[in-house]
Amino acid sequence: MELESIPPDEMIRVAEQYLGSSLSAKLRGSTNPAEAFAFAWTGREAGLKCRKTGLDEKNKAENRPGIRQRRITVGGRIVGSVAVAD
Repeated sequence: MELESIPPDEMIRVAEQYLGSSLSAKLRGSTNPAEAFAFAWTGREAGLKCRKTGLDEKNKAENRPGIRQRRITVGGRIVGSVAVAD
């Protein structure tokens, strides 16, 4: 996904719908919304997969305690996230 081509308002709308208010607020305050969205989205997916659950509008809660998220970068660009349960 080429995030730079997605308008910031659209990223915020998707974040509010699927990631919850806390993550969408971080996106609004970010100086680099595309990077913040990439980290939030991939981290959210990784956390849910770690808990063996899916991404949907009803599952907006932040990653639960006991799950650590790390970003994966290549050449200084975010390419994904990994989540590990304690």
